[in-house]
Amino acid sequence: DNDCPADLRHVRLLYTFHGTTQDTARNKICQQGLVKLKGRDEGWYGSGVYTTTYSEYAEMYTQDGTVVLCAVVVGTVYPLSVESDGDDYFHSRWQGLGLQSGCDTHVVGVERDGEMADGLQACFLEVVSDNEAQVLPIAVFSTSREPGVAKPAVQRIWPDSNMQ
Repeated sequence: DNDCPADLRHVRLLYTFHGTTQDTARNKICQQGLVKLKGRDEGWYGSGVYTTTYSEYAEMYTQDGTVVLCAVVVGTVYPLSVESDGDDYFHSRWQGLGLQSGCDTHVVGVERDGEMADGLQACFLEVVSDNEAQVLPIAVFSTSREPGVAKPAVQRIWPDSNMQ
């Protein structure tokens, strides 16, 4: 596109989701951005900021249905696989370590329980970004499922005038 500045034409963006609580979204993520898991968790697929390309998967990591929509800058990607990166389906050689040398993003297919999966067995994708600056929170929304309703009700929480 000719309207895009020349230095941004080759930037690759991936829209992802991050499950959290409304309190964390409001008081931390919207104020400071997302942070690496290393402070809380050693990171199953490497130390970094965890998001997913599936909102349904992000919802599994929230207690109150709060999900953050993010834009992730993706440079060099290392795709994890059970064959090359797992001792078996339940263990990742990247647990607690930094990302693959020369890469700023890990992408891994996972099953519904979060375990690494290969190929068509993967239900979801996890995206692990090396640097917090790669992940920009765009919006926060809350989903709620009512009994008998197939689609969740979505309520936008941020950005709005009540959440600075």
